[in-house]
Amino acid sequence: MLGDFNNIFGSENKVAGNDNTISGSINVVKGSENSIKGNENLVDGNKTLIEGRLNVVSGNENKILGNESTVVGSRNTLEGNKNLAAGNDNSIKGSENIVEGSSNNLIGSQNSVAGSSNQVSGDSNFLKGDSNILVGSNNGILGSSNQVLGSDNILNGN
Repeated sequence: MLGDFNNIFGSENKVAGNDNTISGSINVVKGSENSIKGNENLVDGNKTLIEGRLNVVSGNENKILGNESTVVGSRNTLEGNKNLAAGNDNSIKGSENIVEGSSNNLIGSQNSVAGSSNQVSGDSNFLKGDSNILVGSNNGILGSSNQVLGSDNILNGN
């Protein structure tokens, strides 16, 4: 352990940084002011909160409540299991979602989103573009500034 004012409860934790609180085992933390509750998490960043296991975070001010998720970026919130967020300021509630971009809001499972400022509520959607609103399931959207309400739609364009 390298650093000052760390609170470590558990075994086999590795910490480099200050003011971290860790409750669990086999966590690796590099950074300061992180709060980790769970096992086998990897954090490289500051002010991250994790409650779960097998999560990987690279960035600052992220929050993960769940298991087996990965974050590369800052200020992301993931609630659920097996989510991936690459970017900043994304919010995911559900499981097995993939987000690449910034300021996206997803509620549901098995969605794939690439772009920024998208709002998705539903399951099994694919969206590539910016500033879309999608409510429903099994939709495929390529384009920006679209509003789609319903299921089983394919939309290519703006």
